[in-house]
Amino acid sequence: MTSPPLVPYPKEPRQLAQPEHLEHRRQLLQAPHHAPLSEYVQDLRKQIHEQGLNIPDLDPVGGGIHARILYLLEAPGPKASQHLGGSGFVSMDNNDLTAQTVFTLTQQAGVNRDWLMSWNIVPWYVGNGNSIRPVQPSEIVQGRGHLHALLALLPDLRVVVTFGRPAAVGWSGLAAEFPALTTLSTWHASGLALNGHPERRAHLLSTLELAQQLAQHAFDARGPRWLRSLPKSPTLQGATPLSFNGPTSSF
Repeated sequence: MTSPPLVPYPKEPRQLAQPEHLEHRRQLLQAPHHAPLSEYVQDLRKQIHEQGLNIPDLDPVGGGIHARILYLLEAPGPKASQHLGGSGFVSMDNNDLTAQTVFTLTQQAGVNRDWLMSWNIVPWYVGNGNSIRPVQPSEIVQGRGHLHALLALLPDLRVVVTFGRPAAVGWSGLAAEFPALTTLSTWHASGLALNGHPERRAHLLSTLELAQQLAQHAFDARGPRWLRSLPKSPTLQGATPLSFNGPTSSF
């Protein structure tokens, strides 16, 4: 099952800097493939309202509830935060360098955006308007609980790609509850993590290429159904889901 082709995907990065593209995204928030996700974000905002935290929307241009690949990053940047003049969406089409890098690598890797969703382990903005700080362990734990509810809305999900150490740490506390999903861990896509390190960019690209391959074949990390029904043996008890865990950035 795939989401309907609502609009052609942008061919160039940073398109949400343009008002007409931004307005069109807002109009799609209640599209059938995305409406349950808009409701999820609204419920999440109500839950943390007293904390005064700002949560951008999920991007309706993408897989929506039919997503097979989840890009899991650290926290929204200022260009995603509407109260700071940003788009109000967690999107690789945002007007910032990290989004541009993810956009470019996604294109180069041939990832099908009909299968894609982007989100953050900490879904609220953690900066002060001038700069963004690293997320705190307590925020990762809190965000992990909210992520669990999102995953319940994604029946076709097959691959979780974590970008950077905080996302990997946050997801590690949930992965065992979703044994059918494959975890691929790579570097954060920020300039701080990648500048001067071409090997990290290459790792990112290879990871996204693998995510596309796994999603294309609806890969189930638990293996064939007959394998799951076998009696447990000492050999099988030690088996773990496929994981491609590379180094992660501390950013």
